[in-house]
Amino acid sequence: MADAARALGSADLVRCDPDLAVPDHFPPPPWAPKTFQVILPSRTHPKQQLPALLRQESLATIAPLSTPATRLYFTDGSAGENGKSGSAFVSGALQRSLRFPDNSSAFQAELVALLSALHHACESPVPEIHLFTDSLSALHSLNATTFKDNVQLLSSTHHHLLTLYCLNSDVFLHWVPSMSVYLVTNEQTRQHAEPAQRRKLPFPSSPVTPR
Repeated sequence: MADAARALGSADLVRCDPDLAVPDHFPPPPWAPKTFQVILPSRTHPKQQLPALLRQESLATIAPLSTPATRLYFTDGSAGENGKSGSAFVSGALQRSLRFPDNSSAFQAELVALLSALHHACESPVPEIHLFTDSLSALHSLNATTFKDNVQLLSSTHHHLLTLYCLNSDVFLHWVPSMSVYLVTNEQTRQHAEPAQRRKLPFPSSPVTPR
């Protein structure tokens, strides 16, 4: 896990100054094809739905996506009241977690969780990749055409998405409600993200290397 954190360079991404885009990142022109798809909830206030209904809808979304040609990642980030922050993802039997600098925000933790899953996907791409997060703010930020803050973190994530696009992988980012922790996979992710706040892992020292 420490090696994964070091390779990802998350410490540099969340506490960089100045906060600039990674090298070779340029906003795509309006006519360029999307390198990924964001699947947002159809209802205006999804978190106000009953937990049982949210769980049922999440299961209905996830079940048909599990095929031999796809890979599913369940991601989660957590920032505790003690200032400790951690991220994790689960994909099948694979479980990865990491801790990064104190006083990082929950938003940054959620983004790092997505980025770490994409980093793994770039190392072993498959035709179709689905990532699940309960952070609407992270998905809205990634779906934006420009970045106002967390520029290096967001541009690094976009760089990985572009890499997968060039590798002919179709990537879908899904929102699932936090109530979906009833799903075993997302519960495993949360169990890894929260202890990662407390572990004293070596902080990564190198930035994400463009692929």
